[in-house]
Amino acid sequence: MPFLTFRRAGLNLLRVPITEARLTVGRDEGCDVQLPERAIAEKHFAVQRNESRRVAFFNLALEGSRVGGRFVSGETTLADGDVIELGTHDAVFSEDKPRPRASEAEAKVSTLNLGFFGTLEDSAEVQLRIRSPRGAERVWPWNLGEATAGRDPENTIQLEDRFVSGKEATLVRAHGHLIVQAAASRNGVRVNDQLVIGAYLEVGDVIRLGETTLTVEEVSRPDALPAFILDGESEAMAQLRKHIHKLGPSPISVLILGETGTGKERVAMALHQAGPRRTRPFVVVDCTTLTEALLESELFGHEAGAFTDAKRDRTGAFERADGGTIFLDEVGELPLAAQAKLLRVLQTGQVKRVGGDAYMEVDVRVMAATHRDLEAMVAVETFREDLWHRLNGAELEVPPLRDRAGDWRLIFEQRLRARGGPTPPRLSPDADRLLDAYPFPGNVRELEKLVDRALVYREGDSIEEGDLKLRELSPRSTVPAKALALEPGDSLAMYIHRICLWTYEAHGKNAVAAAKALGIDRATLTKHLTPPPPRRG
Repeated sequence: MPFLTFRRAGLNLLRVPITEARLTVGRDEGCDVQLPERAIAEKHFAVQRNESRRVAFFNLALEGSRVGGRFVSGETTLADGDVIELGTHDAVFSEDKPRPRASEAEAKVSTLNLGFFGTLEDSAEVQLRIRSPRGAERVWPWNLGEATAGRDPENTIQLEDRFVSGKEATLVRAHGHLIVQAAASRNGVRVNDQLVIGAYLEVGDVIRLGETTLTVEEVSRPDALPAFILDGESEAMAQLRKHIHKLGPSPISVLILGETGTGKERVAMALHQAGPRRTRPFVVVDCTTLTEALLESELFGHEAGAFTDAKRDRTGAFERADGGTIFLDEVGELPLAAQAKLLRVLQTGQVKRVGGDAYMEVDVRVMAATHRDLEAMVAVETFREDLWHRLNGAELEVPPLRDRAGDWRLIFEQRLRARGGPTPPRLSPDADRLLDAYPFPGNVRELEKLVDRALVYREGDSIEEGDLKLRELSPRSTVPAKALALEPGDSLAMYIHRICLWTYEAHGKNAVAAAKALGIDRATLTKHLTPPPPRRG
């Protein structure tokens, strides 16, 4: 029988047989194979075996698909070995062939092509809680490196289970990941009751080997913060850490402000881990993808049959975050109608699924982030003032990289060590001086991509000035802060005019960009660029 092997960074995650029934793949929960990645379309493609026993591929993505290195916008026939690209995932098609037995070499970490890096810090304390078929429990500390589990005594973890082979699985902790792979067993490994050849794991996942369960747990220390947000020796980062320590244990909502690429989601995760909800869910909602039509289903869930594509029940983000934290990323992008629906949940603590009858109580701490000036948006009535007050229990501003004196070197060196191989190149003095003067408008995200690019372009043992490929920055107009201050006798219309004028000039007098930044249309912006008539006595 033909099958697809789904992989991520070269690691086999799932093998799915292809039959006469149509198999759909995409980000949507209604797909037969769901891959939760933004780069993948809600319904990306489908495959189906036809009467001639060939396998047909049907593209369902608006932007098309890449299959076997070629672009496909419609239908094609798959050939043995064709690779279907799916963001950081891919799927390999195989003809009717018996499943090969996994060899020991295939289970070693050295064979894994880890092209992306996880966020689990090396210093994080992780353990496996092992429960035997007879109910006995023990804890195994999961440290860096490779370990094996099976019935044979030479395994790192010996399992007394008659359904487990001599060497059942390999466990790897490397590059910020926790990985499990089937070793010399034909039975595979079950993770959260799903049969896989290998899988990337998260805290809370349950591995089943035979009748033995191994639950991934993180050993929490109340006074600890994740190291990835502590990086930096600047005063700005010291102040940020101080605020995280204060706000983490509090139940109040936090509004995280900062430019794009500064790491607002990481700050939210740090706040979550610094508080009493650290062992409960942390659910991220990307508000840039939430149209009014999608909002209720994504946030509140839906019942099967609630609308045309609702083939099964869907649990909303607030339900998934119950007892934990929900993080609304780029909340300033929500349309006004969506803001009203979100406000009701924050006021009542209740959600109702689309198509459902009953309200459900949810206990959720709310954090939100934006790169926009919400206060200015409130003034021009593009963001609800009551919602802003609900979200703004406390404000936490993430400093841009240009205000973190010298921190770029630490981040650069860490990225270089992670991506540069066993002997990473050094940064030449000229390149160092160039970067020290660079303002990093894209912040940490830009710096990380810069390191990756420099490693590709460099030719010698050092990274030179020309390897950095820095973008040329166009000067941006600035307006003194006093231009935004209210003056005696100012009307609201004058204040709105000043905000619109400042935004217009800050975007190089590009009306389209300025309107987008304010969340209004171009006609409204143009109207407010004209000064209002003076107030009469």
